[in-house]
Amino acid sequence: MKIKDIELYKIKIPLKNPITHNLGSYNFSEALIVKTRTEEGVTGWGEARPREYLTGETFESLHLSINHFALNYLAGKEFFTFHEVWEYLKGDIPVPRGMLSAYCGFELAVLDLAGKIFGYHLRNLVGKSRVGAFSEAANIGHQTQTKDLEKICMAIKLGGYPVAKIKAGLKDDIERIGIIRKHLGEDFFLWIDANAAWDYHSALDLIARIKAFNINVFEQPLPARDLVDMARLRRDENIRIIADESLCSLEDATRLVEASACDIFNIRVGKCGGLQKTLELIKFAVKHNVEHLMGSLVAETGVLLQPLKLLINGICRPCIVDGLRQNKTLLEDDIINGDSPYGLGIDINEKKLERYTNKTTVINLQSW
Repeated sequence: MKIKDIELYKIKIPLKNPITHNLGSYNFSEALIVKTRTEEGVTGWGEARPREYLTGETFESLHLSINHFALNYLAGKEFFTFHEVWEYLKGDIPVPRGMLSAYCGFELAVLDLAGKIFGYHLRNLVGKSRVGAFSEAANIGHQTQTKDLEKICMAIKLGGYPVAKIKAGLKDDIERIGIIRKHLGEDFFLWIDANAAWDYHSALDLIARIKAFNINVFEQPLPARDLVDMARLRRDENIRIIADESLCSLEDATRLVEASACDIFNIRVGKCGGLQKTLELIKFAVKHNVEHLMGSLVAETGVLLQPLKLLINGICRPCIVDGLRQNKTLLEDDIINGDSPYGLGIDINEKKLERYTNKTTVINLQSW
């Protein structure tokens, strides 16, 4: 397998409804779709989504990073087996925290191509060792007005969700949480996601009042780097904490464990550097007895959602899965045609891809 070029598509797909939380607001699904291609015309696909508040990446930096990976690590390189590709990507390419999303799109596109060339499906790498069922979470964001919460709670029940994640950071948080608890019932699993909205003292005040509603877990109550205060909050208030913005890399995971700053890792393929680095984080979590949940970034297309689907059917004990249905419930359209027998297991509708693309860039690897 020798890659001829890499094409980058900047896409923009409308959402059915806007999505809002403390760190961002979205009216469109915007991403960089990565296409790897051989001389024979075989293609592989990946997706990179910039999140400045997570990894510091922008669309401009994604282009620069993927160009760096392509020219420095793929140009002139030939592979003869799928596992040769897998091991090369796993061991030979340094990826700093500020390039994780770019590497995710790059890695997925190379692995998808390799799977198609060598007749290999990525599900074979993650196995089928998952123990027990996971709980799928519904999301209640800032875009849902307080007056509409009862209606949303009914939809959550009808949808069969056993968990609801409530985005905090609004002036009437306490009222909203009370309404949701009332309509979902006393035993329903409720999870508060502050998206780093609070400082330590406001968190103390709000958590003291929110506790009355029997909240099961708090996600990222403080800014990403405030690990000392997250650990203090966890200990002194006797609450369970999920790390999200604080967790992108293996180095982040190590710091969180050393600081005793959380109980659960929120692991997302798109922010954690792709499939291999996600698997490393899961192994680290299991080794250090940290629970983990699997999630997706807001408004992923089916390209980036596919690795999540592969992982939750092959890994041990993800306690919760967040965002599994979102490309159907949030996006006006998607670029996935259906299934493929090899690679990531997806088939791309290139006509739709072109419809939603507003910029393309080609990285030619043959002249290097």
